[in-house]
Amino acid sequence: MMSTAAPYVAVIDGDQQHDETILPKMLEEARRGKLDLVVGTRNAQGGSMGEFSRGRVLLSRAGARLSRWIAKVSLSDPMSGYFLVDRTWLNEVIHLTSAVGFKVLLDLVASSPRRPKIAEVPYTFRNRQHGESKLDVLVGLEYFQLLVDKVIGHIIPVRFVLFSLVGLVGMFVALGLLYFCTQVMQLPLNYSHVWVTVVVMVLNFYLNNALTYRSQRLRGWAVWIGLGSFMAACSIGIWLNLQARGSAEAGGLPWYAASGVGLLVGGCWNYFAAGVFTWKRQQVQLFKRTMRVIGARGGT
Repeated sequence: MMSTAAPYVAVIDGDQQHDETILPKMLEEARRGKLDLVVGTRNAQGGSMGEFSRGRVLLSRAGARLSRWIAKVSLSDPMSGYFLVDRTWLNEVIHLTSAVGFKVLLDLVASSPRRPKIAEVPYTFRNRQHGESKLDVLVGLEYFQLLVDKVIGHIIPVRFVLFSLVGLVGMFVALGLLYFCTQVMQLPLNYSHVWVTVVVMVLNFYLNNALTYRSQRLRGWAVWIGLGSFMAACSIGIWLNLQARGSAEAGGLPWYAASGVGLLVGGCWNYFAAGVFTWKRQQVQLFKRTMRVIGARGGT
């Protein structure tokens, strides 16, 4: 990232695939039209994807079509990693972003409360000079998560949906392990239940760290601290689950409805506690780093 004279900020990926020589033209376009955003594009007339394979080009264009549908603005390259942004507009939208994944431009445009004034400057994409491609299955899931968040995020957090899906996977794993321990290994039910619960907590932690909180995932020693806080929070969640289920049954609900109430209460607690105690510090650090890099708190 590099910044120009106020009130504009230029954002550019550091892999040297983007043509830095068009930056003066982008700045000129922004100043002349008093624009909110100027995007370096590979897809408009005069631009090119360079030596990318046909398959990668088709994948990129398919993602761009989905992005344009979500962003609801006319952008030929909404997934570009090269753009110039007006600081005033940036301050309008930065607190509304999802902060999911690495497609910052798409997140900003799709989060804008008004239709931004935009122009594009074409350039030819170069071969990567530094780093490695971020395109993999998990990044694809992260990108899809951002798109879904922009569609239903105002109704229900997409992270909660992912967290719940991970919990559902854990429930099926737990049932399978319980069957194996009690029916195949002939172990006592209470003993089996304790160990299966521990195993599923660990599994859920690692799945959530890799998927639900991928952009804030814990590394190194923070993984062990996070695992401990996650298991402590889930232990309280189990207790809340049992208490809620017991209260629902006492209130006359059938066992399956009471179990649903217990799962909902326990799941909501686990989601809240994980976000606050396990991944919150990482989220705060990520937000501060993003603000510092993009320069939303002031600048040159």
